[in-house]
Amino acid sequence: MLWLIAAGVVVALLLISAIVLRKPRWPFKQLQRRGSFKSSGLPADGDALEERKRDFARTKPGLLVVTPTESDPCSWSSTLSNSGDVNKDKVNAAFFELQAWLDTQLSAMRCPSRLQLAQRVVGMVSATEGFRFAMMHKVPPCFPQSKFVLVLGFGGQVRIMWIAFITDEPKPNLTSTPFILKVVSDDLNTEEALKNAEKHGVGMDYVAVPTKATDLEDYLKTKQGAALSRAAVEDCWDDVLGNV
Repeated sequence: MLWLIAAGVVVALLLISAIVLRKPRWPFKQLQRRGSFKSSGLPADGDALEERKRDFARTKPGLLVVTPTESDPCSWSSTLSNSGDVNKDKVNAAFFELQAWLDTQLSAMRCPSRLQLAQRVVGMVSATEGFRFAMMHKVPPCFPQSKFVLVLGFGGQVRIMWIAFITDEPKPNLTSTPFILKVVSDDLNTEEALKNAEKHGVGMDYVAVPTKATDLEDYLKTKQGAALSRAAVEDCWDDVLGNV
């Protein structure tokens, strides 16, 4: 009799574990769990660039950065206030500060900074690409807690990761969902990117993963810190884009 009770307890524990560990149902009809696509063309000048520079200036709490010596994502700051006043002078000030910061960081690693690198970075830190992703993959353009992470690699690689919660059913006051979307750009600091990004865009890899997290910044620091550090030091993104 005792063995029957013990067996029943084991079965019950296994069922509970299966329920707790079970991945949530995949709700997206066209979005795959992982995939690749191309960004839109990244403007190098003109009104299109000015629009993306304004997007960049409005990014709150700013751009997060990871470098080979700074593995924890930290906010890159400029003299631009986040008061909502993004006049042309402040937008340009933020852009040129980013440009100078990139040049300084890459110079310290004895790596070249390709022409118009800052333009390509700013081009990726834009609501335009998120909206385009939503249209391409037939998901609502609703991405709670959306953040951009600039990752500088030890060999001079410069990539943008966009991370956000993603949903198939937008609701009022939605702050988190059971899925996190991570999108990583190809290296923006290459001759190929300089040659092709404006006309043809840059390659992007994405993965959507189930999560119990509700705070994206905490998720980045506690769940992705080591993975992003490896990406910066080794230019290996397996730990970021894995675990589907």
